Amino acid sequence: MNQPPLIIHFGDQAASLQCDDPELAAYLSEMFQHSLDGRLSPRTAYHISGPVDGRFTLSRDKQILQTTPTAPALLPWLMQDLVSALIEAQTEHLIFHAGGVLVDNVGIFLGGQTGSGKSTLTACLLANGADYLSDEVLALSPATPPTMVGLVRPLVLKEALPPAWAPWLPDPTSSPLAAMTDGTHWILPAWMGAAVAAGSVPLGLLLFPTYRAAAPLAIRPLSTAEAAFHLLQNLVNARNLPDKGVSAAAEIARRVPAYQITYDEATAVAAWIHDNLHLP
Repeated sequence: MNQPPLIIHFGDQAASLQCDDPELAAYLSEMFQHSLDGRLSPRTAYHISGPVDGRFTLSRDKQILQTTPTAPALLPWLMQDLVSALIEAQTEHLIFHAGGVLVDNVGIFLGGQTGSGKSTLTACLLANGADYLSDEVLALSPATPPTMVGLVRPLVLKEALPPAWAPWLPDPTSSPLAAMTDGTHWILPAWMGAAVAAGSVPLGLLLFPTYRAAAPLAIRPLSTAEAAFHLLQNLVNARNLPDKGVSAAAEIARRVPAYQITYDEATAVAAWIHDNLHLP
């Protein structure tokens, strides 16, 4: 008998997900366990069905998106489309391409484009006791005080386990990475021993890191205008917001300290955060 669909919630949107394959359904339940909430009606319905004639099918609102010979091969397609569906209609939050962690009950925003080192820095902070929000998508609210919530999903690596991650993992020789058909590898935060910060947390620090090999650690405080500019560069739902989110981003930038960081060693950034987090 099929399990009831998962209702995956993020910000002010929700989507349902039904999977007929028992093994994959169990993995999806574990993957999204911190994002399940039945208070909102799903805007979109996903279904992984099969096998039929040796093929599994991913559909959205009864429209076929992809078919593959195995059910897990559909995961990259599902994740990409699901994330887009959850963010494209958001009107009550500012949605950012960013990672996020919680350290000593202070939410830390890690903004940057693909390749900036967000996932590596996130993994390092998790290994040093931070709670996980997301490595990819955050929803911010310019409340008093500002808050943020993450779309909790596996950390997504563009390649197999990077050597730099080895000291942060319980057993780097036995990594439960899920190798995807698009070449990425997924790792659940629980395997790193990390707790998950489900729900809204206070936003206390805006960081905009850039990885640069062999570069010395460089940390520069940003003005309110600079911080707002960096936020707007990573904002993905501007078209849904009043004045494209400019006023809300500026309000967050006024209330939350922001820094631009260039680094080679993620551990140096983690040490700086722990040393400076509660300074005025």
